[in-house]
Amino acid sequence: MGFLKSQVIPGLAKIALWALAVALCGSVWASSPGTVTPVPLTGAYSALHKSDWDHISIIELSGDYSQYLSDGSVNIEPRTVVAREFYRTHPDNYDFLVVFSTFEFSTGDTMAFYHRLQNQVQGINLPIYDNSSFFGSGGKLKGYVDMAAMTRYETSPLNTGFDFTLGVLAHEVLHQWGPSVRFMQSDSTLSDALIGYQGAHWSYLLDSDASLEFGADWKDNGDG
Repeated sequence: MGFLKSQVIPGLAKIALWALAVALCGSVWASSPGTVTPVPLTGAYSALHKSDWDHISIIELSGDYSQYLSDGSVNIEPRTVVAREFYRTHPDNYDFLVVFSTFEFSTGDTMAFYHRLQNQVQGINLPIYDNSSFFGSGGKLKGYVDMAAMTRYETSPLNTGFDFTLGVLAHEVLHQWGPSVRFMQSDSTLSDALIGYQGAHWSYLLDSDASLEFGADWKDNGDG
């Protein structure tokens, strides 16, 4: 698990990138994914790669890293700038970029959130598209995970609470593929009854064996 040390500097934020080539396993509390649409780069942000530590990159970002802009839209430009700076100094070998910040910023009632950059999988009720080039990837990068402040998590595998850290991360990575499926009812109409919170998690009425993407593990009491 990657992490970094720093302090908050007005106008200057340090962000750790954990470049992943695999998905992990774990549990809960995260927001629904957003399909990233390219936006014009304004030049309001700048990023500088400082150093690497194992598979962790320390990147300084100058600018506002809040989740949303004042108009309510996702603040995607600084994330684009961070990713492009990462790829300026690293090969395009990663499926996911996982970002921890050294500062707090509001994420509402969630711990972390996900930006889906592409989908090449058919049959899961998602369009086929690829906006990875907007983040500096030539088609390898699937998504960008914002874990928010590192202080929210236990980062040592030897300590209690590390499972929760892995759980949040796994939950976010799983947003790459769903839940988004619908099913056809007897009258040939499509139902979204399997889908629950934010339209991007399993419904708690679904017996999902307590999936990382919500749902529940229902038990039949045998009494109807």
